[in-house]
Amino acid sequence: MLKELLLAGVVEASVALFGGTSRRELTAGLRDPRVDPCLEHNRLQIESDARLVDLDSRSYETQVRLHLPSLPDNLGFAGRYGDMYQMVRPVSLVRSAGIKQELELAATRANSALLLPHDYRAHRDLRLDGGNSRLPLRFGEVLPSIGHVYQSRMHYLRSARADTRMHFGLFLPGAAYPLTYVALSRCDRPYVVDGLLRSKLRYRMSDCLVVTRMFGLPGIPPNLMSLTLKHVVRALRRVSGARLLITAYNPLLGFTGAAFRASGFAPFAVAPVSYRYTAAGEFTTRRAARPAAIVRDDFMPNVLTVRGIDRETQKEVMSRVCPAHISMNEYTTNTTVKGALPSASCERWQERLREYRRILEKAWSAETMHPSYLTEVDQIGPSSRGQCGVSSVWLARELADVYHAEPTYCYGDLLFPDGSGEPVTHHCWVEVGDHDDPGRVVIDLTSDQAEPSRDGIVCASHRELLSRGMNYVAHSRQGLEDLVRDRVWARFLLLDDAIGTDLAGVL
Repeated sequence: MLKELLLAGVVEASVALFGGTSRRELTAGLRDPRVDPCLEHNRLQIESDARLVDLDSRSYETQVRLHLPSLPDNLGFAGRYGDMYQMVRPVSLVRSAGIKQELELAATRANSALLLPHDYRAHRDLRLDGGNSRLPLRFGEVLPSIGHVYQSRMHYLRSARADTRMHFGLFLPGAAYPLTYVALSRCDRPYVVDGLLRSKLRYRMSDCLVVTRMFGLPGIPPNLMSLTLKHVVRALRRVSGARLLITAYNPLLGFTGAAFRASGFAPFAVAPVSYRYTAAGEFTTRRAARPAAIVRDDFMPNVLTVRGIDRETQKEVMSRVCPAHISMNEYTTNTTVKGALPSASCERWQERLREYRRILEKAWSAETMHPSYLTEVDQIGPSSRGQCGVSSVWLARELADVYHAEPTYCYGDLLFPDGSGEPVTHHCWVEVGDHDDPGRVVIDLTSDQAEPSRDGIVCASHRELLSRGMNYVAHSRQGLEDLVRDRVWARFLLLDDAIGTDLAGVL
């Protein structure tokens, strides 16, 4: 309780900084006094260890900062700074070595060797100028499968967001991978919108998109990230009905928000941060399905920032924004939206499901099919054969994103107790509702694999389906975030690649 009161006092003092000091001073005021002195005490060994894994010292230091909150409180004084670093050193080295390995591959596929001979400067017209040398840049969408690599292997969190809806980046000529990467999701945290309201910005959650991951390869021109964000905003004006772009930066990890300031973002709140660690001491995100053995929420807060997507909204942001304080209670309790699916009998909902099926059919391929079906000699059957897993993942993300539902990815069997059809084993579908509730909704977009369901779509309560002679029996159930580590995820990413911009009109 004492820690919470002390932290609340620090946060309130930090909020007060908005009105009387610069943003740079705000960031400095949110540095945690338990972290920076430890880093300075161990500076020489930190730099030596960064060279050991051949990673730049800034990226290596971020891993150290990220794992220091996992330590017990009794290590947080000057006499133990050496011990503190030694305790987080192994996990920092392992994660940094993994990042370095992926960076080498990404640099090759991004053609970043083109940057080596010159000291380039990026211009608004997507041109790199290096004196007598010039290089064109291309801004565009990043394939979801490549975005997953950036999120799960190179970003300092090393954790992919299952709810990512847009991936953007800047590319050199002929490159498959981008030099810079930005991932966007819909806003799904009510406390963020509450912070906007208290900051005198009256917008709904549906008006907001969130920058959830941002990354630049080493050695890129210094202003390339802010340039990327500016082009993201321009793209969103064309393909999105959103009004605000929201993101956060964490001063404890050494971030200053410079790229956000240069891109027109303004701070609107400070919010708590929850640091979670596995039993092995490795950081895991709040959303991740991995269990957390250690949870710490008594460190300094994040800074939440906002930018208007259209020009009128940006003018409003810059003229009205007034900082707010998001409390720990709001952060821990006001985190979900209670959504609801339309009635199964609603014709518009049925048409939406049919549209989903049409989108999926265009993207199905041998790459997205479960490999067990590829070996069958007899390929006669519906086009949905072997596509139930990837289709159900895509549907689960759609239901969570658009309707704020809490879908469950189910794996099991579709049985016909009355003998009206042959069982469909090793099947996948989506359910919404408690697993033991007879009224839970079953949605299956590949039900034409069963003889009685030639239209390919099932959407009804489990109770009603039983009355129709269809029994969906789940052997395993997973939430959306669990699926990032499931074997189906790699094939789903290929499906998402194939769907591509077909979803631009939905966003």
